[in-house]
Amino acid sequence: MIHISPWSACVGLMAGAGRILKPGGILYLYGPFKQGGEHTAATNAAFDEYLRAENQQWGVRNLDDVVAVASAQNLTLKQIYLMPANNLSVVFQRSFVLLTCHNRVLNQLVFAQQFCINLYQLIAEVEKSANG
Repeated sequence: MIHISPWSACVGLMAGAGRILKPGGILYLYGPFKQGGEHTAATNAAFDEYLRAENQQWGVRNLDDVVAVASAQNLTLKQIYLMPANNLSVVFQRSFVLLTCHNRVLNQLVFAQQFCINLYQLIAEVEKSANG
């Protein structure tokens, strides 16, 4: 699906899979891919030209780019299988996040902690003013 859609569809697919898949869940992709930025067969290069002639946002994707987008969504490349007609089966797995926090969550926790400290200090000042 990612070769017959804009690159943003791949990015969206990975983001959605990163949100929806449970840890250990599998995302499976099938199709032609470039490896190391190069086509793996002349037929894939011709197919890429055909796709881009149909729609300039379509095309055979570089596997390294797909893996990078997947990794940013906690999807780990598990296996690549060679398939007929110069295609690949690419298997990603949703990572198990045990003791790590995402930066966004960590920032929210730091903000909440600072808010509580400020609130505690304000209450202490109000109590001191009321008693003093």
